[in-house]
Amino acid sequence: MLNSLFALDTHLFVLLNYRWHCGLLDVVMPFVTNANNWRLPILVALLALAVFGGARGRWAALLALLAVALGDQLSSHWLKPLIGRARPCHVVEPLRLLVSCSGSFSFPSSHATNIAAGMTIFALFYRRL
Repeated sequence: MLNSLFALDTHLFVLLNYRWHCGLLDVVMPFVTNANNWRLPILVALLALAVFGGARGRWAALLALLAVALGDQLSSHWLKPLIGRARPCHVVEPLRLLVSCSGSFSFPSSHATNIAAGMTIFALFYRRL
């Protein structure tokens, strides 16, 4: 069963990488997925929330930062080495790379873990949004 999932994953990756790519997204996505492009806007938003959001905003900003820090440590330093799943750029050849390939493992996604951790805090604090 697990081998079938890995085969399906590789097949979908090859389809996306070779056949279903889009010239516009090839330009836009490297910018969007670069964490360095989002650090300042996120920090400004958290600072604005802490300054203008009252006590609730300060708690939400603080706990979101802590949740992201904890989630990042958990995913990057504990789970990735434990699971040990190689990135497709190290396994699939030849490959159309738009950005450099990281040397770390691929699963779980640190981007997804960090966003989920921060958004969970905001969902708890601001349920009606």
